[in-house]
Amino acid sequence: MYKVLIVENNPTITRLLKHFFEQSDSEVTVAENGLEALVILDTYLPDIIVTDIIMPKIGGDQLCQIIRNSLDYKDIFLVVHSSVTVEDTVNIFNLDADVYIAKGNTSHYKSHIQHILEQFKNGIRRDQKIIGDVRLPPREITEELLLAKQHHQTIFENIADAVLELDADGKIIQVNRAATILFDQSVEHLLSKKLIDYLSGPDLTSLKDWLSVALKSNQDSYKSDFETPLIINNKRVILKIVSFAEGDNCFYTGIIQDISPQKAIEARLENTLSQLDAVIDTIDYGVCFVDKQLQLRLINKAFRRMWGINKKQLSKTMTFSDLMFFNRYNNFYDVEDYKFDSFVQHTIEKIKQGAIDQTEIVLKDGRVFRYQCSELPNAGRMLTYYDITSLRETQDELAEMLKKVSAVANHDPLTKLANLRLAKEKINMSLAMAKRQTKQVAIMFIDLDGFKEVNDSFGHEAGDQVLIMVANRLRDIVSRGTDTIARIGGDEFIIVQTEVKNLGCVKDIAQKIVSSLDQPFEITKDQIAKIGASIGIAMYPKDGETGADLLKRADNAMYHIKREGKNGYIFSSDC
Repeated sequence: MYKVLIVENNPTITRLLKHFFEQSDSEVTVAENGLEALVILDTYLPDIIVTDIIMPKIGGDQLCQIIRNSLDYKDIFLVVHSSVTVEDTVNIFNLDADVYIAKGNTSHYKSHIQHILEQFKNGIRRDQKIIGDVRLPPREITEELLLAKQHHQTIFENIADAVLELDADGKIIQVNRAATILFDQSVEHLLSKKLIDYLSGPDLTSLKDWLSVALKSNQDSYKSDFETPLIINNKRVILKIVSFAEGDNCFYTGIIQDISPQKAIEARLENTLSQLDAVIDTIDYGVCFVDKQLQLRLINKAFRRMWGINKKQLSKTMTFSDLMFFNRYNNFYDVEDYKFDSFVQHTIEKIKQGAIDQTEIVLKDGRVFRYQCSELPNAGRMLTYYDITSLRETQDELAEMLKKVSAVANHDPLTKLANLRLAKEKINMSLAMAKRQTKQVAIMFIDLDGFKEVNDSFGHEAGDQVLIMVANRLRDIVSRGTDTIARIGGDEFIIVQTEVKNLGCVKDIAQKIVSSLDQPFEITKDQIAKIGASIGIAMYPKDGETGADLLKRADNAMYHIKREGKNGYIFSSDC
């Protein structure tokens, strides 16, 4: 016997499905919507769930998502039984069901149920075919409704405030993404739970009272108090609920705004209020308090300094608008005269509306201020101004510093040549360009002959001087900006020649290097070093197509010339 849960709000269809499943020796449980189904799933685990899509409260699409995302339910055999399967063939398979059946002629229900049970018995899952859609044309009105539903769902999910829908019993039947973040709970956990179970605070009693009489007394809305906010997940919130009827059913839509940041500001202000007058002038950024009429109440020393104002110029009746015009005549604002009135009006409107996120303003003298506005408990505003001019300058200095750090990370500190890391990058870039342009690249691997004797005879400081001179001689020979010279460690160097026309050009460079490094190196008048160079050369594409292959071929060629007598060069293909 199979345990079957039917989720369907059409009683006739429910009776037919139940009848045919029971004829097939199945135990059937019925739910009218997704919310009832979730309540049932708390205590009853069926083998098969057959669900419609469009239902009141929690719909079938959301129920499917919850089932597939739950460790307890994800293995239930899931059947979608809905006419939506015909109208929404693009998105229907995203529900991740095992069988999809289009509602149609009820005479086919028995065969549909036989198909469901056969698929279940045979373990056939995620069969992305629609059964029963023959002669069921898509209905244009349903397609339009589905599209509208998708648009509304997108808007619903992306609203910044937490939004949820409750049934008449106060159970949560819909939540958006912001609500899951605020509650710190998954959608699956929140659905079918009562909102008031997550709330606390002194205003909770008034909410319970409103919910108990809202349906009877036609009180269509409720809003919690800002002064005594509700608490959700240790966050202070304002809750606004609107009730509405849909046929015989009543629902509630709630919007929850997290006012914890505002309350935190209030708390800080209240804790320092008694000391504010004494300490306000010690704050190194500009602070301006205004009342709800935007009249100036308190301006600290940093604000006056930033805007070139002294206390005597401030009157008790001066508004923030007056202050802006005063600053205009001090030639601070970089705003054209004919635009200034609208600039002031726009700023005042933003302040009246409440909190303003950090905003930057550039003055005529080049200074840069960053300001923000916060609401105060008495409907006033606090504006804070930061002079970030030096920060901008510091950012420029930091960019220059990062440039220097990059240079250090990519160059040999002794010779100032590219290091192995940068050399490999240059090789890969050169090979990519050569491949596109069908050109050759030469990789020279240079090892100094006799360099150990220089260190042994004259010391490492003298050896370093020789390496610097070697680098300078290589720069004189390899002077094209597109080529790369790198010191990759000890007495080893790499040269990358791009856009090689023929081997003659490579031989010419190699011979010049051998000849140049064969000349004595005068460390001091009394210290003359004599070294040489063994050079192995690999050519792209003849000797390899990757940087690693070419470096290995060039290295092997270099060791070959070492064995053959040193102080010369050889191509990998000649070894």
